[in-house]
Amino acid sequence: MGGLLVTLEEGGAPEAIGRDRVPAASSTTSISGAPGRSSPIKLGMINSAWEQHGVSLVDGLRETKAIGFDCVDIFQDPLDPGANARLETTRKTCEAISLPIISVVGVSVGLVDPNPSVRQFHLRRSKAYLDMGRTLGAKNYLLVLGEYIWQKEVIPPEEQWTWGA
Repeated sequence: MGGLLVTLEEGGAPEAIGRDRVPAASSTTSISGAPGRSSPIKLGMINSAWEQHGVSLVDGLRETKAIGFDCVDIFQDPLDPGANARLETTRKTCEAISLPIISVVGVSVGLVDPNPSVRQFHLRRSKAYLDMGRTLGAKNYLLVLGEYIWQKEVIPPEEQWTWGA
């Protein structure tokens, strides 16, 4: 699943890194933790890996930390009912267990829809993801445009038709 990675720099405008590209390593990033490099690469996972298997949000975040992950990406729609309470729970839990939130992940298939009203809704939705990322202290917003749907990956076409029909 590809996407557009947007960095959330403090005090500045979001910066698009590019589809399937990672920003250049900084002087504090090193796979080997070589001398002169203060921090090794961090291993993280997305919270939805737990939730799609019936594990609650808080239990999944705690388990992520317990099995050795250094950080987490959050997949939560900021427009869902109850999203603010869920995001506050996410933020507080991650803070309590010292599990940094690196990215928020959002699917906005409608940004490439031919209808202007659909594109406008998804643009507002994408901006809500940026706000959510800042609220959670995330460094990135991974914008997923949905090519996995058209390529028949992740969600089986039969299930997609069930949702739409």
